[in-house]
Amino acid sequence: MKKGILFKKIFFITLILFLSTAKSYCQNQIDFNRDVKNYNKNLYIYDKNQLIAKFKIIIADTDEKRQYGLMNVEKLDQNHGMLFIFNKPQIVNMWMKNTLIPLDMVFIKNGKIVNIKTNAKPHDLSHINSEYRVDRILEINAGLVKKFKIKIGQNINYADF
Repeated sequence: MKKGILFKKIFFITLILFLSTAKSYCQNQIDFNRDVKNYNKNLYIYDKNQLIAKFKIIIADTDEKRQYGLMNVEKLDQNHGMLFIFNKPQIVNMWMKNTLIPLDMVFIKNGKIVNIKTNAKPHDLSHINSEYRVDRILEINAGLVKKFKIKIGQNINYADF
């Protein structure tokens, strides 16, 4: 009888530790996009070897981060963005569920811009299709594609390309 009670105590202590660790991990995944310290990588856009734009980016390189994206971000500094990184080139469908700010999306393959979607509307559940196989997607504030004259065919430079 005492072994059964001891087993239950150990089980419940283990369960409580597991749940608290899981909750902390999930909260970190959710908050990663709101912590300005995480926007710590440089991304450059070039047109014919001339720098036209520079962004401080946060990297979404796990399924959890890619799925969460910029959801629930209330304000994105003008020179900040999120770079989604995929393990292999693929057709990607994005949406704006729980995204509070309008965004421009820059679709990239092998360091070159292959497609652009501008002014994605907050909370819109419509799919935004990359149309081509891509290995990266840059999300920035809506209007910056136009402001910096970002175009298909321009080059992206990021340390991990």
